[in-house]
Amino acid sequence: MNVSKSMLMLVITAAAAVSITACGKTAAISSSAPAAKNGSGGTLIIGATFSNIPNMDVYPDQGYEGRRFVGNQLYDPLIAQNPNTNELEPDLAQSYDTSDNKVWTFHLRPNVTFHDGTPWNTSAAVFNLDRLMKTDFKYYYAPVAALLISKTKSIASYKALDDMTLQITLKEPDSFFVSDLTQIYFASPAAIQKYGNEDYQNHPTGTGPFKLDKVLPRQELDLVPNRDYWNHPPKLDKLVLRPMPDPASRLAAVLAGQINWAEVPPTESIDQLKQKGFQVLTKPYPHIWEVIPNMAKPPFNDKRVREAFVEAIDRESMSDKLLNGAAAPANGAMFPESKYYPEDAQKYPYDAENAKKLLKEAGYEGGLNITLNMPTSGSGNMWPLPMSEYIQSQEEKVGIHVKFRTYDWKRNFNAEKDGL
Repeated sequence: MNVSKSMLMLVITAAAAVSITACGKTAAISSSAPAAKNGSGGTLIIGATFSNIPNMDVYPDQGYEGRRFVGNQLYDPLIAQNPNTNELEPDLAQSYDTSDNKVWTFHLRPNVTFHDGTPWNTSAAVFNLDRLMKTDFKYYYAPVAALLISKTKSIASYKALDDMTLQITLKEPDSFFVSDLTQIYFASPAAIQKYGNEDYQNHPTGTGPFKLDKVLPRQELDLVPNRDYWNHPPKLDKLVLRPMPDPASRLAAVLAGQINWAEVPPTESIDQLKQKGFQVLTKPYPHIWEVIPNMAKPPFNDKRVREAFVEAIDRESMSDKLLNGAAAPANGAMFPESKYYPEDAQKYPYDAENAKKLLKEAGYEGGLNITLNMPTSGSGNMWPLPMSEYIQSQEEKVGIHVKFRTYDWKRNFNAEKDGL
């Protein structure tokens, strides 16, 4: 269901006990509203879940929706993740190899150009890596470098072996390195030099399938096809993205014919929409909807509290009843259809009585008050309000009294840093 070629994979940073539910399917609705022509031209208008137009530098904000709907349209990475198979595939690198999992050689794809007509080659690749890693480089850009540091941290050095061969040497073997490359996009050096780091985001210039047409802050982003795209140029005449963080607003817009595609409408509307003749599309989608506790502080520094929290939630009921079958329970970072799913994964089934027992053992027999920050949308938080209300009611039954504080995605992402 993605316009892009990449899929979302959020990795749980705590124990499996804090994985709440996984969206096993994504739902979208299409209508016969403005001028779509079944992939043969016309305009596709999407009501997206992000709350604002994403930053259009090489690390778009607004969570993974920013990368999926904007980053992957404007840019390409060396390695991409196939949206149908979830496998890693060469992209701006035509092929790559390593002899020791430490020195990697990338053979760049020939005859690729940026949107401004300048060539993709190792000079462009090194420029972009310098912008992220070389602090004395004229165009080093700390805000983007900081956001991508988790993806570049294992890189010790890089160099051009020739015009189309790039070599990257790691500090030590890193099993996540190739996967991390899927999130490092490459921009036109000429565009960055022309506009400067600060203004470049208003003139994004990549090698991707779409180019920027115009942007109305908080309202609309218009993209037009890159007809010279090296990998199957888009058939659309225009792609329009409208921020609509509220599911009810997306539903109303598609019913009124204002948009063609509503990303994840309210799940209770699915049957109604099918009856009205709308096309409701679902597809397996490896994304974990998480609650991530601070395990350095009480009460979540106690494993029993974490286990009690997750065992208090009937994830089967949440998936089947609350979300109308548009999700599946999660047991860890991988979904069962993935070849990486561990068959012996430890599972935490719904068990309210055991949750009470665990809390008692942890010293919280009289109850426990916790506060959680929650985004109103963004980065796969498709139905955060009803899901959070459900979690709140389930936790209340075992003695965990949850108070939610809601923020938009970007504000929520920086909540700890801002002291919220």
